[in-house]
Amino acid sequence: MKIKSLISSVVILLSINTAYAQFSVIKDLDEIGFIVGAGFSNLIGTDVFGESKTKAGYLAGINLNYYYLNTKKLSFTVTPLYEKKGYKTENKMFYYLDPSKQYLVLGKQTNETDIWAITVPIMWKYRLNEGPVKFYTSIGGYGSLIKKMEYNFYSPDQGSFKSSRNNINDFDWGISLGLSADHRFNDKLILCAGALSNVGFAGIINNSKAVITTTSLYIAVRIIKAGRTK
Repeated sequence: MKIKSLISSVVILLSINTAYAQFSVIKDLDEIGFIVGAGFSNLIGTDVFGESKTKAGYLAGINLNYYYLNTKKLSFTVTPLYEKKGYKTENKMFYYLDPSKQYLVLGKQTNETDIWAITVPIMWKYRLNEGPVKFYTSIGGYGSLIKKMEYNFYSPDQGSFKSSRNNINDFDWGISLGLSADHRFNDKLILCAGALSNVGFAGIINNSKAVITTTSLYIAVRIIKAGRTK
């Protein structure tokens, strides 16, 4: 975990420094767009209690692109997002005392956490081909500021209840990886579809090594600024 944290920290710091350098003024941007999609999250790590299940969510935000002048293959992108993510776990080996039988019985204990957050992936993009449909691969880092959390718990001996969680870290961060395809619709609009994976390195729960990984499928429309070419 220390090695992963070090690598992720370096990638994120380099990304942030580049973001400040490239987006110091709005006139430097080549494209501004809008993005929406669906996300699928999992809780992973040695501290996961029970079996982790995929949880669906969503994202929406804006996409800012800058193309390096010396090559149109390499670009830099910042994508502020509002997203819903989270995790689900099931403990199928949960034994509890059944009052009516006065002995231990096997049951299933579940918990589910919804997280609403502002997430900002900061990535470098590299174009893989020429042609009307252009494919890109991306790498960088992300930071996620958690705004709201809701915890749903069920246990056969306690029943179910819902509450706001107070033992989750307020900030999540990690590495971002992406694949995408662009189609230039006309001289002003680009249509895009892609996949984005945010692999968390911060323990999402206090005093735990469990982290969240989210893979999102999205579509986007970007506006090409006047005088810019791709």
